[in-house]
Amino acid sequence: MEQSNKIMGIIGGVVGTVLGIVVWCLIGMAGYISWIGGLALAAGAFFGYKLLGKGMDKLGMVICAVLVLIAVFVGTRMNYAIQLHKDFEDEASVAAAFELAGLDSDASTFEIFTDFGDYVDTYDDLLEMVGADERYSDDFTHDLVFGYLVTVIASAVIIASFVKKK
Repeated sequence: MEQSNKIMGIIGGVVGTVLGIVVWCLIGMAGYISWIGGLALAAGAFFGYKLLGKGMDKLGMVICAVLVLIAVFVGTRMNYAIQLHKDFEDEASVAAAFELAGLDSDASTFEIFTDFGDYVDTYDDLLEMVGADERYSDDFTHDLVFGYLVTVIASAVIIASFVKKK
């Protein structure tokens, strides 16, 4: 493994991770969580780091792995914030129920993202009130775990390719 410029590598890893989150969210907006999103996150982080850092070493791999773990959480949370925002726009009854619960249904996707816990808890309460067996928080947790699984596998494949080139 070759030494890397850590500062430039981190910048490259962050830029690549952001691009991966965009792909992740586009796939999520289509209603899917797929291995392609996990591959996009991992590839963005690792190859962005390597490109700008001019190399990849063990510390670079750890940095990229941390970026990928954070990105899965951010990307999944953003997907759910986007969906909630869409639900508020498309279904007046959902928006009205959230308003009655004291949450702003005119909130932007970013506001929903930042107050995510309140929105998820309220959604769970509303589902319980109408007798639904499902919980929004369970769906989020399931998608988050699945997202971590596909991204860890994609990251392992990429890391193996770097180690093999050693």
